[in-house]
Amino acid sequence: MNFTTTIILCLSLCWAASAGAQDCQALSPGQSGSTLLSDLLGEDAQGITGACQVAAGDDYYSARVEFRGFADQEYQLTGQLLDADRRSIPGSEPVRIPLESGATAVDLTFRFTPAQAGYTEPYVAVRYLKVSIAEAGDPLSELDLGGFNLLGTTAEYRLDHQFRVGASGNGTSNVTVAVAFTPVMRAAT
Repeated sequence: MNFTTTIILCLSLCWAASAGAQDCQALSPGQSGSTLLSDLLGEDAQGITGACQVAAGDDYYSARVEFRGFADQEYQLTGQLLDADRRSIPGSEPVRIPLESGATAVDLTFRFTPAQAGYTEPYVAVRYLKVSIAEAGDPLSELDLGGFNLLGTTAEYRLDHQFRVGASGNGTSNVTVAVAFTPVMRAAT
């Protein structure tokens, strides 16, 4: 292999690595917790390992959550957007997704419908993404004590996003743009 081929190969690998990193922008961890039982036993085989922003808009927010150790039983992941005071955002419902066996990541998409909430400001600030994983169907896994699930794994991530209150619920804009089409080739005749 000559020098030019080596340089091209290295540049291609660097470009591929940076292109993959741009698809998902990492979120900074806030608070995190794990199951009460694993804290007592010192077990850390399960957990939420990270989250990143996939896409965002005026009336939606998408994030990918990565985790490990939830392959042997059926678990449910719950994601929720919070404001600066760590309260849920009115108009944005929590997202619940059952985890499949062997899964290591899941994408969450939150929709914002401001008509239900009665906002007066033009924007609503979203500051945290709270993610919990617990056994599906277990009534004790729904208990929430001070932001953490009693028997589930919880993590919180900081984010800086704003939902626009003036956006319509179906994701369309209230701006109309007139476009004049010019026929070309066979359509021109």
